[in-house]
Amino acid sequence: MTDDSFDTLFQQVVATFGEDLSRILHGEDEDVAKLNVLVDVIAVCVETRISLVLEESSALSLLPDIFVLAFLLPKALSLPDIPVAHKIWTSWLANAPTVLQRQLGGAICARLQDAIFHTSILVRYDPFTHCEMFTACSPKESPLDILQATADGGIDKLVSGLDDLLPTSTYLDDLLCNLRLDPATASLAIIQPLIPPSSSFDAADGPDCEGDQQGLCVYARGVMALLYSYTENRDLARTNLWALRHFLALAIYAEELLEVPSLPNPAFSRTVAKDVLQDILIKVQQLTAYLLTTAGADDDWHVDVVKSLLNGKRNTSLGDLAAFTVDLIQWAQDEDDSLHARILHTVLQHALRDASRQEADEWSLLARRVERDCKSIVLCFMELSQTDSRRS
Repeated sequence: MTDDSFDTLFQQVVATFGEDLSRILHGEDEDVAKLNVLVDVIAVCVETRISLVLEESSALSLLPDIFVLAFLLPKALSLPDIPVAHKIWTSWLANAPTVLQRQLGGAICARLQDAIFHTSILVRYDPFTHCEMFTACSPKESPLDILQATADGGIDKLVSGLDDLLPTSTYLDDLLCNLRLDPATASLAIIQPLIPPSSSFDAADGPDCEGDQQGLCVYARGVMALLYSYTENRDLARTNLWALRHFLALAIYAEELLEVPSLPNPAFSRTVAKDVLQDILIKVQQLTAYLLTTAGADDDWHVDVVKSLLNGKRNTSLGDLAAFTVDLIQWAQDEDDSLHARILHTVLQHALRDASRQEADEWSLLARRVERDCKSIVLCFMELSQTDSRRS
């Protein structure tokens, strides 16, 4: 066989392999056996001429698929490991220059980030494999497996961390703004005092959100990827305090579905398992307590927050907790909805426990100033005041 014929055969096999893998990964085909034949041919070609995958275009075309076959597909379909795919990946890592490795790591991160938000991807998750992070009792599909695949394949070492893989604040902000921010029904006021009267919003109706096989919509998949990652790496969580807003939003959606499972939910379809929702609540409660306890805050941060909001001028020297609280109150003012009021209430419940009388008076002044423009924040402060009175 001539070199040109060999190259043509290799390119054809690579193209077919990529197409078949994509169909199988997204549930459009179940014939996994054909992948074994194709990857065997690829392995022989690579072993014969390693230079085939040391060129940028060839490497970026083939190696992301090899990575998926080696580290992600077995989780998706509960298959045994595929040694041939592992061998190709290991051989490539041993021979590829550092610059190309970093290029490929970035390309794989971008591809897996898309997969995190793709509701049709088939990813199974065995809680017994990661018992410290997920305690449910049956296999589940979860974005966590995509994160686990990067660790198994060493992608985090190629790109010096997983910032390119995890969802960004801007993307999650955009997703959340397009979701329903009103509660599912006014009857939730029985257990949640910040639910507005029924006259101010319509009860949820219509079809379920488009979710994956586990019942997670795009927003839930993205936030859960962060939640699982930050639960394992709390130092990373402390440097990304903005994510707490999304953790609390997801917990509110989860709690609502547990309370009124008959109504559609913005973040979950009604097929989601109860233990998935309960585990989200537990993890968010734990991470919230940790972050609000350890977040950097100056002694005068209460006054700094109130002054920044009353003056309309953000103090650039605000500590982490103060800056987060200012951002959160501004979100609540802009949206003036039940969801952000409930998020703010949760944060302030933790943050104001040790506030002095003078600091409490400052917060009361802020509440009076915004009451004309933002009724949801007023309800939040009223509930906080009543809670404080009951404690006294």
